Amino acid sequence: RSVFDNLSKSIMYTLAHLTPQLVPVFFNLALGMPLAMNGLMILSIDLLTEQGPAISLVYEKPESDIMRRAPRNPKTDHLITKRTLFYSYVLAGLTSSLICFMAYALVFKHHGISLKNLLFSTDDGYFLGPP
Repeated sequence: RSVFDNLSKSIMYTLAHLTPQLVPVFFNLALGMPLAMNGLMILSIDLLTEQGPAISLVYEKPESDIMRRAPRNPKTDHLITKRTLFYSYVLAGLTSSLICFMAYALVFKHHGISLKNLLFSTDDGYFLGPP
């Protein structure tokens, strides 16, 4: 039971980080906004910072009520369920994406570049030119 719960937590954590990585690519392709990080930076974050916490979730101590729960049914209880996918992609993933996009927008706003100027600017650059 403990292994199943911990693997489920680790999978949810890993899947929750996919949405914030795909949303900027969507904005780049659909809206022409510049990417905040290139592929090498995203890969570095994936390999160096995300896998440690995901692995540590597997070794987490069991919940206090784990023996009070009925044993799982291997035919109906799966590691990845619709609830798990909803939480990972929609709830955690989109929340993280929204927070990251707000930080992205605030950095450009701090430097005097509005989001309106960023739209469809990947071909001709997003800077307004010298003052």
